[in-house]
Order: sequence, then structure tokens, then C-alpha cells
Amino acid sequence: MMVFAGVKGKRLLLILLSAAMAVVVFQYCQLLPRSTSTLESKFPYFPRSLSVVKSMSEYTIDDITLHLSSLHKTDLSSGSDPTNCRPKRKIGFLKTRKTASTTVGNILMRYGYYANLNFVLPESGNHLGDPRTDVPFNVESIDNTPWHDEFISNDQYEMAALHVRWNQTAMNLLLGRQATYITLLREPVSAFESLFSYYKFEDRYNLTLEEYIDRLETNPRWSNERFHGYLGLNQQAWQVGLTRSQLNDQRFVQEVIRWMDSQFQLVMIMDQLEESLVLLSQLLCLPLALMASLSKNVRVATSRKKLDEGRAHILREHQAADEALYAFFKDRLQKQIKQYGHNRMSQAVSELRRFNAFINDTCVEGLETRITMNVPILQTVVKKDSLDCRLHGTNQPNFIDLVRKKQYARWKSSSISTMDY
Repeated sequence: MMVFAGVKGKRLLLILLSAAMAVVVFQYCQLLPRSTSTLESKFPYFPRSLSVVKSMSEYTIDDITLHLSSLHKTDLSSGSDPTNCRPKRKIGFLKTRKTASTTVGNILMRYGYYANLNFVLPESGNHLGDPRTDVPFNVESIDNTPWHDEFISNDQYEMAALHVRWNQTAMNLLLGRQATYITLLREPVSAFESLFSYYKFEDRYNLTLEEYIDRLETNPRWSNERFHGYLGLNQQAWQVGLTRSQLNDQRFVQEVIRWMDSQFQLVMIMDQLEESLVLLSQLLCLPLALMASLSKNVRVATSRKKLDEGRAHILREHQAADEALYAFFKDRLQKQIKQYGHNRMSQAVSELRRFNAFINDTCVEGLETRITMNVPILQTVVKKDSLDCRLHGTNQPNFIDLVRKKQYARWKSSSISTMDY
């Protein structure tokens, strides 16, 4: 055991303590979890000036709301940042279906809502472009929004986070080539099982999932068929932008994989959503606590089906495009996790779970089963006395309407203030 005696010993102790403090500050800047009793340690996104010591039970969700609401005034300022890490303002999220993308979308929309970011939005609805056509999203589809001319002329669009059939050229025009682009993939067999159940393919084909799979070999047209014009096999590759004919051509699939690898800084994987969110926190330079979430659109267990290996194999064969995307980007995610550090990742995931538990304990009143698309869905009932709790529990269509109204009011106010009289 080292003993610090005399003046020299005290000086050495002081140097060691200073070094330890420097490490703590460095960890704060890097958004690494720590175990101390200060407000910053429980919620690392709080500025250091709010160094109030509280027990966990004393924190309120409004403490969080207060700071998040000030993000655009402090952390997002254009002033110098000693950490060289400022929260990203330009974010494009390719929101895929039945991949936990609603959960990630809620995280991004809460951030954008608090930070007053300008969203890419249609005049109404919750989809960019018409999902019923083969045409990917194009800029002309949002020409009728009141703020569009001003935002696109002045490079003021900052976030896209809605369902979309991706068009990188259009997104580059709106957000810029330097924007941060992210998406989310899921193991294709489970993704299609969820899609089939949630969107009631059974009614369309008058077949159960098992019967549908058994008849795939004798109904090759189903491979290219899009239910409602936009739902079907290889759903994830379809939303990335591959056409019906390209979905069955591995040359195009490999080309789009190479393109995604160069354009998307992070492709999250639903199987490892916690690790993906840790990497998202680091990539966007956002506090890990902001990655906390409540589950969205979770089917009750009785509505889920576990396919036997034979039928799962058939589905894999008919979803070769999705399988290729998933395999490549799952492997890439493993490399990113390794680069982040497995021990460090384990600590960060534990910290994220504590944030999730805090949000759950603070905001949730209970669970109830609601029927959505004729499918029983577990919905979280949140307390209404806190803005952040309400936003955590708001479904996507209502959240988009809320963002749209706030964005219109902000744009209108800005337009009036800059008018020449």
C-alpha cells in the first residue's frame, strides 16, 4: 500500500487526485458512464455548473426536460467546444418497418423537438413520399409545405426521421452530403413474420403465415408483389431503394450494400439495439441518457409465431436481398462494437438500462392492450404531468403532428420578425 507522508507525499497525492479528476472530466466529455453521486453522473448531459448532489429518488423528469429544452441554447451553440464534440444537427434516419424503428424515431424526434431542429415533413401524414408507388421519395413531394422554399434555399433542414422509401440524392439536397445518415435492420425472417402479422397479410392472401410460406415456391410472383403497394418480402431492401426487379439480382444488392457502407455512418441492428444506441449516442455526440426509451408497438406474445427451421429456410431463400444486407451490416456492427471496446460497451449498456429503468419508474402508469391494425399491441400508459413523459409515450402520428405545429409556429414567428416594414 502506498503511504503519502510529508510535503512531497501530499504533493504527489494532489497530483494523482488532479490526474484522476482529469480522467473523470475526459469521461464526461466522451459521454462515458461513471459511478459517482453528482447530478452529472446520474444524467451526464447536465452541464457541470449544475453540480447538485441528489439521491436517485430526488430526481424528477422535469429536471431532464429543463436541460433538454436548453440544448439548442447551450450544447448546440456555435461557440467553441473544448471537446471538439458537439451534438450533430444534420441527421437523416432511414426508418424501416418492424425493426424497432419507432423506438429509435421517438428518440430522434424528442431530441429534435427539444433542440428546435427543422424536420423534413410532408404537409400532412407521417410518410415522406407516397408509399403506394414504386417511386422513391423526391423533394417535390414536400413542395407544398409553407416553410419549404425558405428552408431549402437557406440550408435550414436538419432532420429526416419518418418512414420513407430512400432517395439519397433527395436527402443530400435537403440535408447536405455532410449530414449523418443512419438506419436500422432486423433479422429478415423475424422481420417478415412481424410484418405479416401487423399488416394482416393473412386477410390479403386468405392464408396463414405457414400456408403462405408453403406456397411461395409455386407462386413466384409473390416475391415481387407489394401488399398495399409497399409491403412484402425483402421489405428492408425495398425501403433502401431497390426496385422490384433489382431485389432478385445479387449484383444490384451488392452494389447497394457498397453504397450504404459508404453513406450510412451507422446501421443499427435490432438484435443488438442497446449496443446500437450506445454507438448512436457517440456518433451524434448526444448524452447516453437521451437514448433512454419506452418500447413502442410491441405485439402481445400470443400474436407472435415461431417458425420451424424448414419454413424459416424457405423465407431466407426468398429474402436473399434482406439476408445479404443484414449479414453485412451485422458484421460491420460487431467491428464497431469491438472498436468501441467490449468492456466499455458493457458498462455503457448497463448505464443505458439504468436510464431506461428511471424513465419507466418515473413515467409509466401501466400497460394496456390496444388493437392496432387488428393486432393486439401492448401500449405504455404514461403520466401526463410531465412533458418528457408525454413525449416518451406519444405515438408517431401524434408526435409528427406536434412537431409540425411547433415547426410552423417557429417558422411563422421567424418570418414575421424578418419582414421589412
